[in-house]
Amino acid sequence: MLTHIAIANAKPAAKPYNLPDGDGLFVTIQTNGSKLWRFRYRFHQRQKTLHIGQWPDVSLADARMAREEARRQLAAGLDPAQVKRQACEAARIAAGNTFRAVAEEWYRKCVDESLADVTLRKIRWLLDIAYETLATQPITAISPPNCLAVLRKLEGTGRRESARRMRRVLDRVFRYAIWTGRASLNPSSDLRGAIAAPIVTNIAAITKAGAAGALMRRIEGYQGQAKRRGCRRPRRA
Repeated sequence: MLTHIAIANAKPAAKPYNLPDGDGLFVTIQTNGSKLWRFRYRFHQRQKTLHIGQWPDVSLADARMAREEARRQLAAGLDPAQVKRQACEAARIAAGNTFRAVAEEWYRKCVDESLADVTLRKIRWLLDIAYETLATQPITAISPPNCLAVLRKLEGTGRRESARRMRRVLDRVFRYAIWTGRASLNPSSDLRGAIAAPIVTNIAAITKAGAAGALMRRIEGYQGQAKRRGCRRPRRA
């Protein structure tokens, strides 16, 4: 069995050579001095090699753990090299399906649906805030606490209504991710009621006919400059 000292002291030669550790695991000493971990095995009567990584980035202990995991996969009827390729492909796809990528695709859908400009501006503003926390995270790796952190950021500034709108925007982004096969769960759906409700300020209303009539007479008799308010004063009949 190999030791850390034996690997460290191994020198390159005119041709690559192997230092075996046992049970199919070995380290290849390259001509340029790099040292690569590999695991040799048989699958469906074919000789195959699993590339584990480079020493010392992958330590001796890590390489042995990778070997044991590969042996468990073989016992389960799986090809370790194929399992690794699939994991790498899944990681590549996940890295491309970040929250920002999915959210921007959903935003373009909103534009194509001709939503009102004011609505699009609100969505853009909320997404830009969400990007500060979620932009580069894979859509499938985002949890309810991650979403709650975004809502708390708005709630902490006193913008409770904006926080509620943010939850709805997050909900729509994750639903779009599910529709397009990029996610299977919506972590924002469990956050209903997680933030404080907006404070509603009631505006006094005129409920008596006499008071309503007095208000109308005051409006009718108003002599101020209405154009300062950005509108024309109505003509008298």
